[in-house]
Amino acid sequence: MRKLSIFFALNFLAVFSSNALVDYSPTSSVRKSNSPKIDITNLQTQTRKSSRVSVRRKNAMAQMFFFSTGFNSISGENSKYDQYGLGVTLMTPWKIYFDLDLNYGGISEEGSTYSLGNTEFSVGATWLEFGAAYDMISIDVIGGMSLGVEDSDMASRRDDSYVGLLTKKNFGVVDLSLGFEYWFMDDDKYEGEISPNGFNKYLVNAGWTVSSDIRFDLSVQFINLSDIEGADDISYTEVSPQVGLKIGRGLHLNLGGRFSSDKKVGANTLSQLKVWNISSLYGNSYFTKLSFQF
Repeated sequence: MRKLSIFFALNFLAVFSSNALVDYSPTSSVRKSNSPKIDITNLQTQTRKSSRVSVRRKNAMAQMFFFSTGFNSISGENSKYDQYGLGVTLMTPWKIYFDLDLNYGGISEEGSTYSLGNTEFSVGATWLEFGAAYDMISIDVIGGMSLGVEDSDMASRRDDSYVGLLTKKNFGVVDLSLGFEYWFMDDDKYEGEISPNGFNKYLVNAGWTVSSDIRFDLSVQFINLSDIEGADDISYTEVSPQVGLKIGRGLHLNLGGRFSSDKKVGANTLSQLKVWNISSLYGNSYFTKLSFQF
């Protein structure tokens, strides 16, 4: 069942990506010509030009990679948790992007040890995009996986996968995004863990770009975990305000929080559920994220 879910998720992404990738680059005819004469007086100039082109290509390649590091402090009813994260994003010229996120953490107490969290890998593609920058509409298709970890307090042993859709509309300096994620949960049984058979997230996000250095976002997520073994379904709302600051060339800082509505979850259920990619399930939190590119 797990392999079938992953296969379905990747095929879903492939179908949408194949429809999105259209090569609009102009074609050029190749004309035969006589052997060119070598101008020995221009060799130095040509060498300089080729070296500049090589440098530009290297710089363009470097600007495709984004690196990030973050910290998330979670305040639960009975305990406090610390999460640390590392991320790498690759943005390609073909409007396909890749994300890899690693994290670790644990209970915020003296003498406690941290453990590795679930590693997440995702692939996204801009399926449709039209309009000018100030009123652009875009639709992105996303798919990913969360890889299981053995013997970790901050991770599950499940291998889960998901597909999602994200739409965005610009209204000048203001934008509105709508999206959802549908998760295919690993149905294997692990000692000390319980798994929800259903996991869905729905997103509404409003953003305001004040200037090239300041941006505000307010996102609302509706989260639903259903068919939980031996427990009731969990449904709640997460509200997350944040501010993004450009503090240098290629260097950005994000500050924000995640606050959740009331939810009835037993302490024993919470400790065995291990869905740490939605930290608001365990309590309200404050986070900071520093991203940069070389």
